[in-house]
Amino acid sequence: MAATGSGPGAKRIVLWFRNDLRLHDNYIVHEAVTRIAKKEYGEVLPLFVYDPRFFAASPWGNTKMGPHRAKFQVECVEDLRAQLRAIGSDLLVAVGRPEEVI
Repeated sequence: MAATGSGPGAKRIVLWFRNDLRLHDNYIVHEAVTRIAKKEYGEVLPLFVYDPRFFAASPWGNTKMGPHRAKFQVECVEDLRAQLRAIGSDLLVAVGRPEEVI
């Protein structure tokens, strides 16, 4: 979780979803909701980044994410987006190295 912006109401929480793609028991989601309720921040930007390194071959020739796991990952991201939309939010999905995207 990172904060950006300046001035009251302009601060934004960036929720970077990486491995835990659930809402109901996710600590960073709970923390963001708490801080928004306290008016410490003005908005939340949920984000997921597909890192191409997960699909690249390792020095031993195998990948971190095979086709079945990749399909499951896509389904989980789609489900997270649907859950966020159901509560009036959305999920920004990007492709690239997170350290460059964020």
